[in-house]
Amino acid sequence: MSSQFLYRPHVRSGGKVYTPDLVIELAWVSYGQGKVVALPVDRLTTASAIQQPGGSQHGIAAIALVAAGDGPLLTVASLHSASFYAPALLACAKPLSRQAWRLADVAPHLNRLKLRSWHLTGDERRPATEEPAGRVAGFAALSDLPPERVILFAARQAGRPHGKADGFEVELEDPVRGETLSLRYSAENIE
Repeated sequence: MSSQFLYRPHVRSGGKVYTPDLVIELAWVSYGQGKVVALPVDRLTTASAIQQPGGSQHGIAAIALVAAGDGPLLTVASLHSASFYAPALLACAKPLSRQAWRLADVAPHLNRLKLRSWHLTGDERRPATEEPAGRVAGFAALSDLPPERVILFAARQAGRPHGKADGFEVELEDPVRGETLSLRYSAENIE
């Protein structure tokens, strides 16, 4: 069992990209109305393919706030699950994008960021979520996130897949800077 997750994001800031090594020791999931659940760090992954224990595949778009030495980073993630029940939610891997922004770079216009997601089946891409990032998470109080922490904020409007989904895609668009963070992964049932 791992008590740490090594996160190596590609952080776009000031026209440059840097890749810090960040050790994550504590993780939480916030799913609205002040509800927060601890998440084992061994569930975090940057893999583009994951496995899940049976059930119907389902990704819930999320915005992740990751502690870093020069201030928190913002990225997208998926609260992948085999069902909508808490034990199934905790059993599955939680993919994180390797693309990230410094929270300070987007803080002045957080209300303009848009979170979107899609369920993927073959060549088909079905919309699942579209909502303002500010509605997903209250970032202002988290500008001093303690070291070695990550918080995943679940989208409030998480659409269930219509039929079978082979994968999931999430993006966070910054229309002010003309940039987008993205995450795409496939999921395979194991039995």
